Amino acid sequence: MHVQAKTNIKDCIERNKWKEPGYESITKSMKRRLKDLVGDHYWKRANDDFVECERRQVTACSSSSSDGCNNTQQRWQKSQQSNVPRSKPTRQFQKKPLTPRHSKTVIEKVADKKKRNLNNLKMSRLKRQKRNNIQW
Repeated sequence: MHVQAKTNIKDCIERNKWKEPGYESITKSMKRRLKDLVGDHYWKRANDDFVECERRQVTACSSSSSDGCNNTQQRWQKSQQSNVPRSKPTRQFQKKPLTPRHSKTVIEKVADKKKRNLNNLKMSRLKRQKRNNIQW
């Protein structure tokens, strides 16, 4: 389902670029297509979870005295009015700096994996030989 959702989103973006009828508003077209994909039950459940999360943030802000919470309270009030789930950027989707493991090509990664598997096979044979005194 996740792959289908990503495909739907990309398709909506492309159709919006080409200004196809029904895709003038990218948010409305994405909402319509994603809601059709997941169904009303899961859409309502996601919305309820979102509202509950926003309510918890407002509750936490009201107990503290920081001024930065006003923005959260305003967002929560707007979400209550529109009752539409909004996506928030999470750490999971933020770009991370490349590490040395990312610098290898796919072929190099496959070759390394085959080497590791071969070494593991050799080690297991040696262990078996020692246990059973079998000559290969």
